[in-house]
Amino acid sequence: DVHYYTNTETCFQKIRERYDYIYSTHLATDSKSLYELNLTHSVALLFGNEKSGLTEAALAHSDGNFIIPQVGMASSLNISVACAISVYEAFRQRKLAGFYDENSVLSGDGQQVMFEDYVERHKIGDPPKKTYRLD
Repeated sequence: DVHYYTNTETCFQKIRERYDYIYSTHLATDSKSLYELNLTHSVALLFGNEKSGLTEAALAHSDGNFIIPQVGMASSLNISVACAISVYEAFRQRKLAGFYDENSVLSGDGQQVMFEDYVERHKIGDPPKKTYRLD
């Protein structure tokens, strides 16, 4: 689902309602490696653009900063690459923790509900049933 916010406080209030931790990509002395984060928890990952990164307002809402370790002269990655690496690391950690085994964290009924919702939202030719709001 896509939600568009024009107010930072409202946006982060909604993120906090859904996720236990918020981590930001940010080059700082207190930044941890992506590989040190426990991504088996309920987490939201924030990514800024290569040039200016995240705003100070967004960083103020973060529980911590992380970086993707690199060598060489570059200190940042293209945002799509950074997202892909981070999401794959979350998948790797969750797979090792058994999230995708037969004993999934989500019940069989929960999996069915999620699947039906996915199918409903991706029917070709049907407009999305969810509305998008400006907050």
